[in-house]
Amino acid sequence: MQTLIKVLNNILGWKHPLYVRDHISDYLLLAVCFLVCSFSSPAKAQNLNMIPSLEVTGGYNDNILFNNTEAVADYYTSLKPMLNIEMATERYDLNIVGYTELYRYRDENDLDYETYRLGANGRHQMTERLSLSGEVTFISDTTLESELEETGRIVSREDRERGQGETGLSFDLSEVSQIGLEYRYQSTEYESDDRIDRVAHRFQIPYRQWFNDRLDQLTLQPSYTRTETEDNREIDYYKLSVGWTHVFSKTLRMRNFIGYQYTVTTSDDDQDSSRSGSADLSIIQTGELFSFRLGLRSNIYVDVDGSVDEVDRIYCRVKRNLTEKLSAQFYGSVYINRPLEEYSSADSVFYDLEPELSYQITESHSLNTFYRYSYEVDQTVSEDQVSVRNVVEVYVLFRF
Repeated sequence: MQTLIKVLNNILGWKHPLYVRDHISDYLLLAVCFLVCSFSSPAKAQNLNMIPSLEVTGGYNDNILFNNTEAVADYYTSLKPMLNIEMATERYDLNIVGYTELYRYRDENDLDYETYRLGANGRHQMTERLSLSGEVTFISDTTLESELEETGRIVSREDRERGQGETGLSFDLSEVSQIGLEYRYQSTEYESDDRIDRVAHRFQIPYRQWFNDRLDQLTLQPSYTRTETEDNREIDYYKLSVGWTHVFSKTLRMRNFIGYQYTVTTSDDDQDSSRSGSADLSIIQTGELFSFRLGLRSNIYVDVDGSVDEVDRIYCRVKRNLTEKLSAQFYGSVYINRPLEEYSSADSVFYDLEPELSYQITESHSLNTFYRYSYEVDQTVSEDQVSVRNVVEVYVLFRF
């Protein structure tokens, strides 16, 4: 909970004996106040949806800790209650999502863990041209699973807390152009003293221009990010991104961002700099019977040890409705991790394959079978070390 308190302190200027840090700029405080006030003001055509759900899972994991030797295997069960609240009016919309996921192993009880997530985001149309958005998220989980999902890198299990707050203003310069100002704060803490806690601040100014009856969109986005780590290192990122979005049809669109970033790392009296590229390329097909997404992401990331790595990720997700109630889905991804200062040298390569079948029992209940095959090649040693994991799950999803 300390991380959540830190985020609230930074966003709202709260003071708490557990954490007192220089508060965020007056701009952020003013923006959040406007957002809160707008949500409390009366509005017409209000629409409120509350959707609780429960996911019950039984599964088997043949390498829980993802070791390359002496793999630990066990059966497990999990419960995931979730509540989604959606509220919308003519002037604003607000979405709140909260869930907890409890994992319990049959024999390896010391490996039991929980994941908690609470988030809220909203948008307020302050005037005809000016809008305000905000988002707050708190996550408590373990690094092994979270690092795999975010970077494809295997690290030891550690309890982690992450809090994030974001707000932004956007102004319509004309019917086909828009400029914005955005700020994001993120704090990450680990229970173990061997891991490096960090705080990050990001500012960016996106400019958007639409063409061809809004079928094409050009985005220019300069940004600046500062990450401060527990071991007294400061990492400054200067980045310029150019994006192009094109709508081919009602179901097919393309979204491409490429960027150039300059990174300066300062530690005591030492200072290092590096240059790298970034990318977020995707093509998306959506439909009632068939959908897919194919993409590439490349960006830099500060890991649990405080070092700066570049993470390249290629991914694909395909879903096909076989019958009215039966559907099949496949997800695959490849992560390539490398130290930022050694662009041509890969640290590790991680492969993840996930086929899934889903049967819709009723409108609110579904039965799913899921298999996951994960494979990592660690290239930091003289001989490549390989770690393999197989996970099989059967879960029932109830929506109320």
